[in-house]
Amino acid sequence: MPVEVHCSNVSFHYPGRSLVESLDHVSVTFPPGRTALVGPNGAGKTSLIKLLAGINRPTSGRIRLAGLGAPSEPRVRRSIAAVLDRDGLYGRLTGWENLDFLTVFRGGDRRVARARAEPWLAQWELTPAMPRRVDTWSRGMRQKLALLLAFISDAQVLLLDEAWEGLSADARETVLEAFGRRDDQDLVTVFATHDLSEVERWADRVVVLRAGRVVWDGPISSLPRARLRVTLDPAAPVPAGLPFPARRHDGELWIEIPPAVETSAAIEALVRAGLKFRSVVEESGLADVAGVGATPGHGEATAEEPGPPGPTPDNPRETPDRR
Repeated sequence: MPVEVHCSNVSFHYPGRSLVESLDHVSVTFPPGRTALVGPNGAGKTSLIKLLAGINRPTSGRIRLAGLGAPSEPRVRRSIAAVLDRDGLYGRLTGWENLDFLTVFRGGDRRVARARAEPWLAQWELTPAMPRRVDTWSRGMRQKLALLLAFISDAQVLLLDEAWEGLSADARETVLEAFGRRDDQDLVTVFATHDLSEVERWADRVVVLRAGRVVWDGPISSLPRARLRVTLDPAAPVPAGLPFPARRHDGELWIEIPPAVETSAAIEALVRAGLKFRSVVEESGLADVAGVGATPGHGEATAEEPGPPGPTPDNPRETPDRR
């Protein structure tokens, strides 16, 4: 049965630090499907992901996986797969040993996991490296293995925090394509990212954090419309009767584009209407809500804590040297 993750009035601050809270009375539900967690640096995205993973516990409030319990409970954590700012692999183990151990720790069958992993390993060019200790691998290779282990697990909740970092452009695209092909309708996926193009490409829902508070929570289809920022030609007047709503702002013309209209078609319509301009920058409606600037690759570029504790093969309650 699919689960939901419920956060009820959750606040959190790191012990020994300023009393300014990383999260401030956050109440949000993560249903099955893909939810993007976005916001400026310091908004609390990583803090929330680590609470969802059971790595940290709320200062106040509570988090529950419906029908299971709190993510900090060991039996519940086995239902959660997370790829965070550190890959969580054990440097002294080989790739195969990491796969076997982490699969068994999560309650899975290592033979099933190996069978699931083999086509991914071949596609992601990791097969030759699997017999070697992972502390001899590159950062990108380790990150791919960490993502692979999360993707093939039987987890009911998948948490990704800037999980594509450290990958080459080609590897990043390969991983994102694999992410997009997953049949995960019953899986709760929460991914934190600064790349708004990834949000627009993959997310069903968006949760926006600012200063530790939720300022937006809803389906991506409900976000504001995209906008064109047009730098005008000062020698030419703005014609009357433009095809889209527009307003002046600091020497620019901001033009709201309906969701059904492609950017190229919108620009062609403006040119046909007689608008003369020097440049055009497209901004996602998400950029305004998230407060992180324009979407990378769509006009202008946009201008926390240690990794998760985990079990070791020798002692499931201790964290090994990850190297």
